[in-house]
Amino acid sequence: MASYKDLFIYGFLNEQGKARFGHMSIDERKKASKGLSNVSDFTDHEMRELATMCWSSNEEPHFTGYPDVHKANRLVWEHYALSLESAYFWVLNQMTADHGFHKDEVIKITDIFTASEMSTYWGVSAQRLGLQQDRASQYLRGISDMVKSMFQLIRDLNIVDEKLRYYKDTNHKNSKIATDAEIVLKGQYADLVEGGPKSPSSVFGMAQNYNFVMLPTLFFNTRIEGKDLEEIKGAVGDKIEAMEMGNKTFKNVLIRKLIQYYTWKERTHKQLKTYRKLYKSYLKQHHNNIKLYMNWVKPYLKNVKRLSSSDSQQKSADLIGAFESTMIEIEFIAAKKWGEYYSVILNNFEYRSIPQYDYVPGANDRRSLMVGRIELNIKGFVWTEKQLENYQKMKDAEDLGLISEIDSSISEAMDSMSEDITKYLEEDEDQDEPESRKWELKNGKVHYVNDGTTGPNAKRESLLAPFTAIFIGNGSNVSKSGSKPSKKKSKNDGSKKKAEGHADLTTWLLYKFFKKAHRLLSW
Repeated sequence: MASYKDLFIYGFLNEQGKARFGHMSIDERKKASKGLSNVSDFTDHEMRELATMCWSSNEEPHFTGYPDVHKANRLVWEHYALSLESAYFWVLNQMTADHGFHKDEVIKITDIFTASEMSTYWGVSAQRLGLQQDRASQYLRGISDMVKSMFQLIRDLNIVDEKLRYYKDTNHKNSKIATDAEIVLKGQYADLVEGGPKSPSSVFGMAQNYNFVMLPTLFFNTRIEGKDLEEIKGAVGDKIEAMEMGNKTFKNVLIRKLIQYYTWKERTHKQLKTYRKLYKSYLKQHHNNIKLYMNWVKPYLKNVKRLSSSDSQQKSADLIGAFESTMIEIEFIAAKKWGEYYSVILNNFEYRSIPQYDYVPGANDRRSLMVGRIELNIKGFVWTEKQLENYQKMKDAEDLGLISEIDSSISEAMDSMSEDITKYLEEDEDQDEPESRKWELKNGKVHYVNDGTTGPNAKRESLLAPFTAIFIGNGSNVSKSGSKPSKKKSKNDGSKKKAEGHADLTTWLLYKFFKKAHRLLSW
């Protein structure tokens, strides 16, 4: 059953609620609901009086868990000799035959059941539930491992990008920036490749052991420009020979060190670009695998949810563990469009049934027959298309709470690096090095400058959309205040009246014909 908070979040608001929160999206109302202690004051909800044998009772109407209804009828029928399945299919066939609804206009919303622990149904469902849980846990374990691997790949890509930035800056037009980047790379070469002062043959070791005091200074400050390695090697000798300081031996050592450095620089630059391509391909592969595994695991999670017992039904006094009994709730809606509005007929079945098994000759199997008590609620609503969509999302959020929690946990984990993940996934395949991105500060938040419709600065869909698409709603549109009624508005008013008339008539006729068809008291 939906709560006041659920109705508030999914946009079923009264006039006061529409004025204050009607312009918000579902996510925004979800955040706003955390700070409200009186959510019910802003919702448009249904209140129903309880039937009681005490005529002097002053009991107030109670909340049903549904939006405000236009027309409603309720029927409670207990019959231990007639199949309860026939009641459901009778209503379904009436909706699609005698009342003018098409099959594609009928949407199943709820289909859950709970069995007592000693019933045969419970044993069968527990076995099937275990199989679904085992398969779902395998996929979730794989998703968890791949998410961890994605973080490691992001870390490695960031390190590679940081190193590639120095290589790119060595060819910068600004000589100071180019020299600073060259000094950083030469420092890495002297420390990591040559071994630093501990190695006698390194730049620092030769300055310390062989009295080549000026060798480190000239090595770090000498920058050779060229398009490729061969051109740089040819230019090294000419530039060093033109220097007026140092003897022949000193110049030969300096030439040898510079040629070794530029050879190392060229080789490591190619290696880093190759590593970056591999890391990007691994990252895309992990991202696609996570989406694939999420699509695979969702049916199993849905089955787990449907096979699991309902907490509210399990606590009900109608369900006793020692009895052979089950509780079932089925709900479907039929929606017909009238202009801008829909007449929506909601049928909710609550069963308290006793399964009876009949042996099927020749099939070596048993067939179950549900008999017992049925409570049928027929409700008529007049909704817009957005309200119809939001109601389905609200019920999906109830039924798929487990998937929602898993999606949200994965989303929270990936949100921390969503900017980096998006940047790498949307880069061109031929792009080997990171692009510098400009950003600006607006309203206390960092925004990257959007200077076009394509590339990394272009507006794009959220990375996590595949994971959370079935849980996220669209924001409500706000009409301009003070606008005069137009012809379109009058047409909408006419379509609303038609939808109201259709909902009222269908709700009453369905209730009336059900009682007549099943020989119940009617008028």
